[in-house]
Amino acid sequence: FVKAGIVCLPVLLALFIGASRIHDRYHWPADVIMGSLIGSIAAITSYLSHFHVPWDPNRSHLPLIVSGLVAHQPLYSPENNVADFL
Repeated sequence: FVKAGIVCLPVLLALFIGASRIHDRYHWPADVIMGSLIGSIAAITSYLSHFHVPWDPNRSHLPLIVSGLVAHQPLYSPENNVADFL
């Protein structure tokens, strides 16, 4: 129950801020809806590019491994040989 609260708190805060922007007439409803869609897509894409799918309880907290490297490491560094990637 505590984990669900931690997950839902940022979403509820974002909904509150979006509703207050519409109520105060700073933004149109379409602006808030599109901003939330863009932010959600960016967050999901970013998460899935670095971690396993969240519904896998055994691996969802582990970084995604790509070709023996952690996903956020650069593909080329002085320690890595270019021939390893060809």
